[in-house]
Amino acid sequence: MPRLIEGYIRREIYPPFFLALFVFTLILFMQSALELSEMIVARGVHAAHLLRLIGYSLPSLLWLAIPMAFLMGTLSAMGRLSADNEIVAMHSVGIGLSSFLRPMVQLGILFFCLTFTVGALAVPWGSDAMRGLILRMFEENTLAGIETKTFNDRFSDLVIYAGQARNDGRVLEQLMIADYRSPLPETILASRGEIESHPTTLEKTFNLIDGSIHQYDPQLSRYRLIHFQHYKLSLRSKSEAAQRHFLRSADKPEGLRLGELKAAAAAADTRKAREWGIHYHERFALPFSCVIFGLFSIPLGIRFKRSGNFIGFTSSLLVVFLYYVLLGAGRKFGSEGLLAPPLAAWLPNVFFGIWSLFLLHRVAHKIPDDSARPGAGAAKHWERFARYIRRSRLRGNKS
Repeated sequence: MPRLIEGYIRREIYPPFFLALFVFTLILFMQSALELSEMIVARGVHAAHLLRLIGYSLPSLLWLAIPMAFLMGTLSAMGRLSADNEIVAMHSVGIGLSSFLRPMVQLGILFFCLTFTVGALAVPWGSDAMRGLILRMFEENTLAGIETKTFNDRFSDLVIYAGQARNDGRVLEQLMIADYRSPLPETILASRGEIESHPTTLEKTFNLIDGSIHQYDPQLSRYRLIHFQHYKLSLRSKSEAAQRHFLRSADKPEGLRLGELKAAAAAADTRKAREWGIHYHERFALPFSCVIFGLFSIPLGIRFKRSGNFIGFTSSLLVVFLYYVLLGAGRKFGSEGLLAPPLAAWLPNVFFGIWSLFLLHRVAHKIPDDSARPGAGAAKHWERFARYIRRSRLRGNKS
């Protein structure tokens, strides 16, 4: 019987878990959707590269989404069992709290291992692959150059016309450039120009040779002409902002391997070492939240007797919000030196772990909810005193 009940509880968890995993992953992905749309509109990136970017960013999204989805799955399952009075029926035939604890802890450990593996292996792999792809995209866009005998607007607030091109589009001749980036538009003429790329900063520079800059101020009716032998013009692609966003996301501490995080913490200064140490311990603490959420969902789901599956999503959002508030507070206190890095990273787990044990104790001993409220004991004594007064008055009236 216990094995049958445990299997039944697991089957109740899987459907809402996978649904929540899809929803939370999609919500997290929407943060990068704007940058991806800019890439598509700008037409500076191939569709195959966009699909690869999505695939490489997926591990970091799953690393955050799996614990949240597991919490929603367990809360929905326990809420459904409680709403249908199945938990009451189980208690009536002698099925105790241990029959709920075992599947929750087992699934929590399973998802802990899965989340830890994703964070330790898949996220660094995706980060490295994303960084390499972005640099390759940047280089391809640079080599693509500018079409000759065409007015090109692929760069922000610049229109470039080139009569001839050499060296795969890097060297352009017979140039005319309309620059609208300053309050007074400029027209630049040059006999030759070369595009120079800087992969580390995603910057492009147009090195112009032997030309002139023409500018007209209509308010002052003044015309200015500047001749130059060498002139550097900064180029900024329309899809560059999105590429910068994904490059920054690839360079976050979450994208480093455990050994790299530990080495960075040892080589950095005091404050930076604390921050890197917190990120190192979060690699273990965040996956372990699956175990904590599994324990926490048992008493919380049982108390939602009339809410069913719908309470799972709302309550999981509130719990996750509180979890990340504590995680942010731990990072702040840890970086300031008020908490040790291990305690700063494990602060949310410690908080929810103690809360889970308290609620489990109450459920195991069937303590009423009202006893946990502030002043509940005083209220009970007052009710007893009020009943005594009413009885005394009734006796007095009868006499």
